[in-house]
Amino acid sequence: MSQLLISDAMVQLSSASLQTADSLREINYAIAQLNQVAQGLRQEISRFQVKAEYSSSI
Repeated sequence: MSQLLISDAMVQLSSASLQTADSLREINYAIAQLNQVAQGLRQEISRFQVKAEYSSSI
Protein backbone atom coordinates (compact mmCIF):
# COMPACT_ATOMS: atom_id res chain seq x y z
CA MET A 1 0.00 0.00 0.00
CA SER A 2 2.77 2.46 0.96
CA GLN A 3 4.70 1.61 -2.21
CA LEU A 4 1.61 2.32 -4.29
CA LEU A 5 1.20 5.75 -2.69
CA ILE A 6 4.84 6.56 -3.31
CA SER A 7 4.58 5.37 -6.90
CA ASP A 8 1.45 7.45 -7.49
CA ALA A 9 3.11 10.48 -5.94
CA MET A 10 6.15 10.03 -8.20
CA VAL A 11 3.93 9.80 -11.29
CA GLN A 12 2.13 12.99 -10.26
CA LEU A 13 5.43 14.72 -9.56
CA SER A 14 6.77 13.67 -12.95
CA SER A 15 3.64 14.95 -14.68
CA ALA A 16 3.79 18.25 -12.81
CA SER A 17 7.47 18.61 -13.71
CA LEU A 18 6.72 18.10 -17.40
CA GLN A 19 3.90 20.64 -17.28
CA THR A 20 6.19 23.12 -15.52
CA ALA A 21 8.89 22.60 -18.15
CA ASP A 22 6.36 23.14 -20.95
CA SER A 23 5.07 26.29 -19.28
CA LEU A 24 8.60 27.65 -18.89
CA ARG A 25 9.32 27.02 -22.58
CA GLU A 26 6.17 28.92 -23.52
CA ILE A 27 7.05 31.76 -21.16
CA ASN A 28 10.58 31.99 -22.56
CA TYR A 29 9.17 32.14 -26.10
CA ALA A 30 6.74 34.90 -25.10
CA ILE A 31 9.53 36.83 -23.37
CA ALA A 32 11.71 36.58 -26.48
CA GLN A 33 8.85 37.92 -28.61
CA LEU A 34 8.25 40.78 -26.18
CA ASN A 35 11.94 41.63 -26.23
CA GLN A 36 11.85 41.81 -30.04
CA VAL A 37 8.82 44.09 -29.94
CA ALA A 38 10.44 46.27 -27.26
CA GLN A 39 13.60 46.57 -29.37
CA GLY A 40 11.54 47.62 -32.38
CA LEU A 41 9.68 50.19 -30.30
CA ARG A 42 12.95 51.59 -28.95
CA GLN A 43 14.24 51.97 -32.50
CA GLU A 44 11.08 53.73 -33.62
CA ILE A 45 11.10 56.02 -30.58
CA SER A 46 14.76 56.91 -31.13
CA ARG A 47 13.97 57.93 -34.72
CA PHE A 48 11.07 60.05 -33.55
CA GLN A 49 13.23 61.76 -30.92
CA VAL A 50 15.95 62.51 -33.46
CA LYS A 51 13.42 64.07 -35.82
CA ALA A 52 11.89 66.05 -32.98
CA GLU A 53 15.31 67.39 -31.93
CA TYR A 54 16.16 68.23 -35.54
CA SER A 55 12.93 70.14 -36.16
CA SER A 56 13.21 72.05 -32.89
CA SER A 57 16.69 73.30 -33.76
CA ILE A 58 15.54 74.90 -37.01
